[in-house]
Amino acid sequence: MTGVVTAVAAGTVDIQYTINTGCGSPAFSMKSLTVDPVANAGTVSGTTTLCIGVNDTYTTTGDPGGVWSSTNTMVATVDPMTGVVTTLSAGSADIRYTVNMGCGSPVFSFQTLTVSPSVVMNTNDTGAGSLRDIISCVGDGATITFDGSLTGQTITLTTGELNINKNLTLTGLGALNLVISGNSASRIFHLQPGKTLTINDLALKNGSSLTDGGAALVEGYLLLQNVIFENNLENGLPKSLTVTSTATVEILGNVDLKN
Repeated sequence: MTGVVTAVAAGTVDIQYTINTGCGSPAFSMKSLTVDPVANAGTVSGTTTLCIGVNDTYTTTGDPGGVWSSTNTMVATVDPMTGVVTTLSAGSADIRYTVNMGCGSPVFSFQTLTVSPSVVMNTNDTGAGSLRDIISCVGDGATITFDGSLTGQTITLTTGELNINKNLTLTGLGALNLVISGNSASRIFHLQPGKTLTINDLALKNGSSLTDGGAALVEGYLLLQNVIFENNLENGLPKSLTVTSTATVEILGNVDLKN
């Protein structure tokens, strides 16, 4: 005779077999059964699109004690215990949470992360692929480059200056090949105190402000290499840069002032 047992939940239960015939009936025997929990990796949640050089914390609804991993550590790494993701390069990676305890383990769930390139793709003032959007998105210390299709074009700012509140490098396509314009309506850059901005191979034109004007207000460390300044004004008078007493400007290569 057999007894079919169906486990419905984790825990311990006594399985009893009883005989009700014969001398001294009823009689029974008993076996203790432990039901292990089913491993549950849950649902992984996190930002699905990030820029290079930023962090995000992924979470899961699964069992505690699991391990986080990345399927492409060239694109993004993840702390195995905390789920903190660090993006490294453009591409895609699955951020996994694996549970190695319980019935049916190991089990895992994942969220696909896409890391956007730090390449300016258009001359738009705002929106995906714009210089302003990428400056806002990338992490501290990032290098921003420009797609070759922008050769000979001008990025015109229409919603004000670009605020630089992190350490960045902008590497253009050549000072004669790519222009960032303040549209004769605003400065081009405002570099915040304690931050470093390196500008290579760009032209900065038509920056304008009533005060602290020209192409840039520099309160941090500005490094220039192969840059052209042209038609930048403060209160209508030619001025390329406003440099505060705590700021530093270093020039490498050719910097041409054409005001």
